[in-house]
Amino acid sequence: MSETVPPELVSKEAYTKVSADMHKFKQESQALAAKLADIKAEQEAKDKASLEEKEQWHVLYKKAEDKLKGIEVERKAEQTKFIESHKINAVIQNLGGFKKLEYNKFVDVAKVAVSDDGSIDEASVLSEVERIRKEYPELIKASSSKPLPSNAPISMGSKSIKEMSSDERAAARRLLIK
Repeated sequence: MSETVPPELVSKEAYTKVSADMHKFKQESQALAAKLADIKAEQEAKDKASLEEKEQWHVLYKKAEDKLKGIEVERKAEQTKFIESHKINAVIQNLGGFKKLEYNKFVDVAKVAVSDDGSIDEASVLSEVERIRKEYPELIKASSSKPLPSNAPISMGSKSIKEMSSDERAAARRLLIK
């Protein structure tokens, strides 16, 4: 009897071959990206040297200024994203969490204020939590209404002294003395 492999399964040799090819192409891609970055840096250095030779300082200044503006825009976008994620996390912590991660988009980050010192204003967080609880109660994780018991269950009825064994009577005496 010969064993047949179901059509949806892939042989190990085919998988390792494809995996090796993928890693090879990834390495080649990374090498080409590094080479491209080197070429760009060399070209910028050549352009800068050429402009310095021609004493076109205003062009050099303009290029440096444009590069700085690009970096500032990128930094501002990262900072905004960072602050918004902290606002969302503060609301979610006070809310108790959403049922799904996608529901984070229901948090209105514009309504959550940030203090001058960079901390998130607790009052604005609480008002946003209340708004979400009123408008979208079905999105919030259900929390248990009462805490779990911390002790072992207590027997429903106590035995009379006559029904207790000698060990049980001794334990009952110890409890009464305490």
